[in-house]
Amino acid sequence: MLTGEQVRSQSLMSIDYGTHATKIAFIGKSGRAQPVTHDDGRTSIPTAIYFDSKGKYYVGAEALNMGVLDPQNLIQNAKRLMGSDKILYADNNGKEWHAHEIAQICMELAKAATEKETGLIHRYAVVSVPANYTDKQKEDTIKAAKQAGFEEVDLIHEPTAAMFAYCANTERTVPDGIRLVCDVGGGTTDVSQVTKSGNRFEVIATNGVSKLGGMDFTKVIVDEVITRFESKTGQKISHESHPEVYADLWRRAEESKFRLNRSESVKIPVVTDDHKELVAFSQDDMRHVCATLLEQIIACLKKTLDDAQISLDDVIELIPIGGGSQLFCVLEALEKFYGKPLAKGDALHCVSLGAALKGWESKGHVQVDEGTILPSRGLLLRDVTAHALGLRALNAQGKEVFTTVLAKSVPMPSKITKEFMLSEEGVTDAVVEILQGEKGQDVDTCLSLGSFELTGLEPRYGEPHRIMVEFNIDTNGLLTATAFDPIGGQSADLQLHYNKSGQPSLEGENE
Repeated sequence: MLTGEQVRSQSLMSIDYGTHATKIAFIGKSGRAQPVTHDDGRTSIPTAIYFDSKGKYYVGAEALNMGVLDPQNLIQNAKRLMGSDKILYADNNGKEWHAHEIAQICMELAKAATEKETGLIHRYAVVSVPANYTDKQKEDTIKAAKQAGFEEVDLIHEPTAAMFAYCANTERTVPDGIRLVCDVGGGTTDVSQVTKSGNRFEVIATNGVSKLGGMDFTKVIVDEVITRFESKTGQKISHESHPEVYADLWRRAEESKFRLNRSESVKIPVVTDDHKELVAFSQDDMRHVCATLLEQIIACLKKTLDDAQISLDDVIELIPIGGGSQLFCVLEALEKFYGKPLAKGDALHCVSLGAALKGWESKGHVQVDEGTILPSRGLLLRDVTAHALGLRALNAQGKEVFTTVLAKSVPMPSKITKEFMLSEEGVTDAVVEILQGEKGQDVDTCLSLGSFELTGLEPRYGEPHRIMVEFNIDTNGLLTATAFDPIGGQSADLQLHYNKSGQPSLEGENE
């Protein structure tokens, strides 16, 4: 029997912290995940924060409304900057706000809304993240959730969560087989290939584009409308020169791209102090200006098939999810690529629903009300790494190379140990720099995740000085690295110092 504290710890919720909107879910009494409904009847919160002149902030729809007349104090699209040190806002008291602090505000609201609907205190949350998030972006997401009041936080890749909901949060019979999930969100695109076999769900390959989402479709529409407006009036418009006009145009372009799902053409008003114009924009116009974006989505699908070493004929369903995937031109491109009708599901909520299911299975139980605990359904979910992880090292020719330690598409969790040799005799310290990249990628284009130093080594001469490096990646995709001298016994763990690059001190094979 569970103790009172164990019962309290079994409540859980999920957060799909999106570029444009944040969706949250919990497990209901029916044993299915369901979205939280807010006071205004919506099942999502606009991911927007507005700061007034006194430093007070407003969240969601209220923030959007207040930002109409003061767009410079409206923060949107902060998710794209997770993992960076960029200051998004600074108030008059010197308080600085970074992307993870904006996320924290949204997650605090999500926590309060869920607790209001369920009547339970939620200490555990599963937060979805893009499949191609870096270690730093994942750590910032966990930091935001913990600062929002959660004691325990797990992560799940967005396309994996969506597939889990599509297959498991339903009363219909879902056949086994290979599926492709294409998640075009507000700011990112992810593709995962998932195999279902009974109660087992296994991700085989995943890829993503970090700056490709609905906002990029809006941006190309805005750019085209501005070009046409300028050709008619001679007046130039930009975010810097006309912030209120630009913000209004962005909002109208955002609405228009979805109106084009139902209409062959729309008219987008552009109003400045000097000119008023209605700019016509058609479905063909959108296909044209969005062609490069559509090509990137299809390229991501093809790469995922290649990584999984399967053909499109092996895929029984292609599942489009995320708000961006519902644009007519995206649906057209996906169906043309697949050659068959696309699967239909809850494209907007499936990520948050699947994340809640993942939390339920991870815990083994879930509390759905003050006196009811539901056991898990025995579903098994296994995801994979989205990137190769390795070290900066020297090859036999003395050239710096990216040497893979943990390959891409390795199941999580995983642990692997690899041997390296120090590049010089008599060395007493070795800097280990962790890189994220692809096999064969130029070392200087890889992303540096951090570095740490192995010190106090006994100098050796006339013989190789071997160092072992162990990479351990957990179920959240977070890395712990350890370097140790198997003879001398010295060891050091990874203490991430992001954007700090050390000189290469190790030798490895040329990859």
